[in-house]
Amino acid sequence: MAKFYLTRHSKTDYLEYDRILSSDNPHAPFDHTKQELNDLSEEGIDHAEHSAQQFFEKLDPKTDQLFFLSSNEARAIATADIYRRTAHQQNFTVIPHPASGSPLAAKLAGNEIQVIDELSVNPQDTLLFHAYSRGDFGPEYWKNEDPEFMKKWQQARAIINADNRGGWGANFLAHSREVEKIFPQIESMDKYYQTNLQAILKLVKKLHHQFADTNVKVLAFGHEDYLVRMLQELFDQEGIKHCETISFDISPENPDEIIVSSRGKINSISAST
Repeated sequence: MAKFYLTRHSKTDYLEYDRILSSDNPHAPFDHTKQELNDLSEEGIDHAEHSAQQFFEKLDPKTDQLFFLSSNEARAIATADIYRRTAHQQNFTVIPHPASGSPLAAKLAGNEIQVIDELSVNPQDTLLFHAYSRGDFGPEYWKNEDPEFMKKWQQARAIINADNRGGWGANFLAHSREVEKIFPQIESMDKYYQTNLQAILKLVKKLHHQFADTNVKVLAFGHEDYLVRMLQELFDQEGIKHCETISFDISPENPDEIIVSSRGKINSISAST
């Protein structure tokens, strides 16, 4: 029977976001085809290697097969690849995919990591996406902005700066409903819950049925964006750390109920049909 693990990517330099923000159009959408090969910092690589070693101590290469999935962002793919290479070193069987879905994933891992939309974020406006960042952005980003946008941006940033929680996810969790009133085009944590998280829960159900008769561990690598509201509601938990893992299982009593485990605590959530 399949078990689904979702791990947040390791520590990163956010190279592609920096490239867009420093371009002539900081509002440009994220384009996964233009990413650097490895977006992890040196600290992030070390952290992922250590975390992978710890993770696989809980599994058995004699009985557990592995199935790797990832977001389309370089930091998630690179983290997945470190776990994949660690798995091979420990003699785990990695189930291949028909295709990787990403040139970057194919270059790193052949067809052993599949990139899927359910785990991806795909910001459509990179500058607005960074409204929740702990840092601020200087005058170089205002070259082509109209006064109305600047006024709204300053209003949104005033909300963040008045109660800066120290990171994107924590600020998103605390302030997204207020910021959405200023910029309705930014997805709030409620919209993420309704779309991105529910897509992941449906994926859990799909893979549970796909691997119902086998002992497969699905290792998915993604982001905090679509997890923060769920973690707050189920566990009163503020966000998820780099390389931290939560697990999802199907309830034996109700196939539409997903059992979620985080930091030693267990709760359940409904997967919409």
